Amino acid sequence: MFLTTLKFLVGNRAAIFRIAESNSTIRLGLFKVMVAGIAREFDQEYLPSMPIVLILPALVSLPLCLLFYACIRFTFSIRRRARGHGRTPRPCMPG
Repeated sequence: MFLTTLKFLVGNRAAIFRIAESNSTIRLGLFKVMVAGIAREFDQEYLPSMPIVLILPALVSLPLCLLFYACIRFTFSIRRRARGHGRTPRPCMPG
């Protein structure tokens, strides 16, 4: 998995598809978001008294990820329609 992650970061097509098909990618991403939130807040909050600090980064990043995905999806759908891929293809031979 480590080698696959390195290949993913470099842009290897097979590694990108392998990571996209993996079931553990979402869990790993959420874990990294929570660890980053702990690292950001560990010296400012007493974690046992404020457990929301552990969940807050995930609660903030999920809507932002969905918004980012929607913007990209919308942009690509406009480009696809502009190229004519949204229409039904005409037959090659009349008749």
